[in-house]
Amino acid sequence: MSLKKFKESIILYSSGTIVSRLSSFLLVPLYTHILSVEEYGLLSTLLISSQLLITIIDFGVMPSIIRMTPEIITSNKEGKFLGTVLTINIISGLILSIIILFFFQSLIISSFNTNISFSTLILFCLMSFTQAVGLNLITYFRASEQNKKFTFYSIISTFTLLLLNIIALYFFKLGINGILLANTISYLIFAVMISFKLNTQYSLSFDLLIAFRTLKYGVPLIFTRSSDLVVATTGVYFLGMYTDFKSVGLYSLALKYCAVLQVLFLLPFQLTFEPYLFNNLKDENLIENLRKIINFFILIFLLLATALIIVTRDFITVIAPKEYSDSYILIIYILPIYAIQGLQHIFQSFIHIKKKTYITGILSVIISIISLILNYLLIKEFGIGGILSVKYFNEVFFLILLSYFSYKFFNNLKINLSTILLSFLSYVVFSFILVKIIHFSTFKYYLISSFIMTIILAYFFITKQISYNQLKNLLKVKENT
Repeated sequence: MSLKKFKESIILYSSGTIVSRLSSFLLVPLYTHILSVEEYGLLSTLLISSQLLITIIDFGVMPSIIRMTPEIITSNKEGKFLGTVLTINIISGLILSIIILFFFQSLIISSFNTNISFSTLILFCLMSFTQAVGLNLITYFRASEQNKKFTFYSIISTFTLLLLNIIALYFFKLGINGILLANTISYLIFAVMISFKLNTQYSLSFDLLIAFRTLKYGVPLIFTRSSDLVVATTGVYFLGMYTDFKSVGLYSLALKYCAVLQVLFLLPFQLTFEPYLFNNLKDENLIENLRKIINFFILIFLLLATALIIVTRDFITVIAPKEYSDSYILIIYILPIYAIQGLQHIFQSFIHIKKKTYITGILSVIISIISLILNYLLIKEFGIGGILSVKYFNEVFFLILLSYFSYKFFNNLKINLSTILLSFLSYVVFSFILVKIIHFSTFKYYLISSFIMTIILAYFFITKQISYNQLKNLLKVKENT
């Protein structure tokens, strides 16, 4: 994949993921205006818990698909590979659902610190199961650079999810159970459609050797991929336990709003970066291209983040009632976390080049254990402030460790740290000023914020952190790179 295709893939993935995540964002006004703040907090707890369950059901299959697809295509074993990963997911999903429903039912229900029914727990497991299967199947399309199919099925899934949620919540008024049921049906339709398409194209079957190779690579990454979710999930549990579900609702709305930036840029970048890296390991221009890509990431993220918080003041009143207004300041605190996660993804990929997935697994476990303890101690004392403090500790510490180990395997790549630090400092200063002028009139607010944003960009040019030639190189398309 050339730099031209890398940029084109980001744009195409952006359209697919924007539409896909758009349903989630468009459902926020529906949820916040029909459900109470406390009910929205409980729903958010269920949804974030579902993401953790999905990662466990996945059983390391998703990163294995990304890493192994190029060689699988070369050896013409697509049918055996896809049939194998589908079988692994179905088995792991059934086993985990049975364990939850029949052995840990009381424990899990009590952990939500409120009354939820057994039917809610069943729908919770089914939703997680069907989504895990669908996500892994569509991952093959991006790993094999079938970008149009990825976008097509993402769009189909989005409209189905949006429609069924509206029917369940607005017309039938089924509440939280209706939302879980709508999601389950939507993900099931999504998974069946893709399974049928892949089976028609490749004739799916199971291969024990491929299963062993898939699990050997992917299982250590369960800890890496679930560490953030474990910390996030327990953080939400403790927040609901030691404060109330209203705090969970405010915090969850802020996370959902910040996900706009994740959808617009971070996720498409992550979807594109790892396949690009693994498919171009023998490219003599790889190091130079990686420098351009990292600079591209830092610059675009800063621009999008500052633009997003400018419009937050007025837009948040559109998507939620006034009871959620306190989410504004939380949004400012949360956005930089996504930049840190983007850099983590880059350094983590460098480690995975050498197939040292156990390193990221071990680091994730260590940091997660520390963060779990801190979550309990700090959230109990400081509420939302505690959960944010632990989140920053978790992300920054993990980034430092990943960068250390990645340079041991990829030591010829030099990153401009001053650009990263200046970008973060610029964001902090900009956010501080926005908070101070939040009650200004609309004209003064947007005039001042736009002026400050222009000053920040000018400073980057003057100090030569960004130059015209760099911008030109970032956007320049070369077929022969």
